[in-house]
Amino acid sequence: MKVYVLSGDEKSQKLILQANISFLELYRNAIFSYMSDPSDDPYDEDEKTPRNEFYQRRVDDNRVKLIKKYIKDSILSQKKGQRVAVVFPTAMLLASSSCNEEELKVGAVYEKESVIEDGENLYIVDGQHRLYSMKSLYDDLKGGLFRTEDDDYIIEYLESYKFNCNILLNYDLWEQAQVFAEVNFNQKKVSTSLYYSIYGMNYSPDPSDWKRNYLYITHQLVKVLNTHDLSPMKGFVRMLGMGKGFISQAFIADNLMKSIKSPKGIWYVDPYNMSQPPVYRYMTIELLTYFNAVSTVFSMYWPKDGEQNSIICKTTGIGALLRLMVFLHQEKMPRKINAAFRELSQVEIYKEYEDFVKEKLECIRDISERLFSLKGAYSGTGGKGLEVKLFNEMRHKVLYPDLLLEKEQNVDVNGIKVGVKMYKSTEGFFTYELSHYFQNPDQMAPYIPGGGALGSDMEELQYKLDSYIRQVSPDAKEVVNRSF
Repeated sequence: MKVYVLSGDEKSQKLILQANISFLELYRNAIFSYMSDPSDDPYDEDEKTPRNEFYQRRVDDNRVKLIKKYIKDSILSQKKGQRVAVVFPTAMLLASSSCNEEELKVGAVYEKESVIEDGENLYIVDGQHRLYSMKSLYDDLKGGLFRTEDDDYIIEYLESYKFNCNILLNYDLWEQAQVFAEVNFNQKKVSTSLYYSIYGMNYSPDPSDWKRNYLYITHQLVKVLNTHDLSPMKGFVRMLGMGKGFISQAFIADNLMKSIKSPKGIWYVDPYNMSQPPVYRYMTIELLTYFNAVSTVFSMYWPKDGEQNSIICKTTGIGALLRLMVFLHQEKMPRKINAAFRELSQVEIYKEYEDFVKEKLECIRDISERLFSLKGAYSGTGGKGLEVKLFNEMRHKVLYPDLLLEKEQNVDVNGIKVGVKMYKSTEGFFTYELSHYFQNPDQMAPYIPGGGALGSDMEELQYKLDSYIRQVSPDAKEVVNRSF
């Protein structure tokens, strides 16, 4: 066969080759792989095999059946003279670490018996379903007890068939995975969770790979949340965007990434100080301890036996809770607790931090039904906006835990009464909340009174209420009577 060296780096021999490789050679030497089970515990030191060794998705049996039928129909159409079989016109992408030659030159053409040395394997970067389907069809026909003339024709066709192949020579596993992701993300929609799994497979000692290393750290944190025995979220994450779970890997990873890559993030990792894989134990301890406190304080809303009865572990709830974790870390956490995280030698629930979080969450417990129940204020579909509103209400309660006033204010709009609450913070600031949401027909969206800052007396509260009432038209209709 002719092997063409299309491009690459001659010095490192990291090259891209092109060759027409027979189906039978690929049948013997190609490796079918898929990403290992993401539910494996990354902290299980007894396991000797590497984790997430490959980047391929599992073979889809339904897709294989369709491709097998396509191959068979195409070949038999040619046998009948209806059309020339064009089975797989586009190139399959493979990877190998050997090419029967000590040094290859870009632009050169080599005549070779095989594209690889004896005993070497070819890994499939793109085209796994194509080859797997052809192999399955070939095995079915070769092993058939009552082979027909058509079967023999197809077998003969397959045994002489050659795949148009591009070969990544001397590309490591990460580089193969990167090509796989880029090919698939550009050609078809692929789960963002799969993106995080692929790009988060390995850590790079090269400081210029800081984007890759952020993905690595984030991916490890999500795996810990989903697999560690101490995690109250064990089994809650849909890894690779598939299967069981309440929330996608990509959603949690996106939120955690902000705390890692931003200089203002609570776990900021300097991209130019990554010569070794960072010890992310302290991040893990904070995450596990925080959600352990959340699941304890709001136990009646935490999923049990794989069932949800609230929004607390949906995207709105988890997103708002992660925002609250960042807020508590930045604004309220005692310095000694933050310092202690990095001194702990093993992953554990850190009691002092757990008590601190529970104390803050107790301020929210009395409104937990409004916050998390399926009939509460945040159970609708509101995307990121609803998540932010939920976070802001929780944050407000943490900042202003003291209730100074609770009363009803008569409002001359269809005889509706508006509930009013006023709070005073430990710093002496006053805020208020209103209980009703109204729909103003003159506006595109509901007019939401919400709450706001106050001065130090009731006269200012009354002034703000009067201003609010004047903004609601006389024929305003109440949407929902939302109690505190």
